[in-house]
Amino acid sequence: MDKLYRFSPIADKQTFDTAWQYIGDQLPLLAQKVIGEELPLTTVKVFAHYPEEYDVLKTLMLDYGQQSQLSSDTSLYVDVDLQLGNSNIKALGIRVIDPYRSQVGCGDYAINDYKSFKEKFLLSTNPFIREIVTPKITMTELWHPDFDILGYVVKA
Repeated sequence: MDKLYRFSPIADKQTFDTAWQYIGDQLPLLAQKVIGEELPLTTVKVFAHYPEEYDVLKTLMLDYGQQSQLSSDTSLYVDVDLQLGNSNIKALGIRVIDPYRSQVGCGDYAINDYKSFKEKFLLSTNPFIREIVTPKITMTELWHPDFDILGYVVKA
């Protein structure tokens, strides 16, 4: 049987490193494809797809640093200082199992002027951009069927 997910189930540090680096490498390409611009990447998160995998990822994550204040009920983050291409990653994360998240993972593009970004891109008819508003945060999701990752534009 073929694997349904590119890296999962992740069972060791080498595969975890390969997965988050893959996500980080793909995120600039996603932004370029969807909006034609490069965006500053600050966060990379791997999606767990199996219960045992999440437990392994949680243990591996804590080897990278202390738990971050970004952590929530659905995501565990650690504070890091990792250089990945042109990006300085400040947080590395994992997401609990979610049947609606079959992708490898996601990342955040943190920008200073979210209002200008929103005016420029959300008013377009681009089908690969959508705004997500929650009680805690407003962000813009970038996605494309050629990619197995998601990108989120957030206010820095």
